[in-house]
Amino acid sequence: MGLLGEVMTRTYFESQGKASYLIRDTHNLDKAMMNKAA
Repeated sequence: MGLLGEVMTRTYFESQGKASYLIRDTHNLDKAMMNKAA
């Protein structure tokens, strides 16, 4: 049930061009690590 809800939520937000979540703060990450993940 949880996986199905996650897929439905992502589909809903992506179809509207919205982000399903935002990251407000990061801790213990340097810029090189953040750029590598993106």
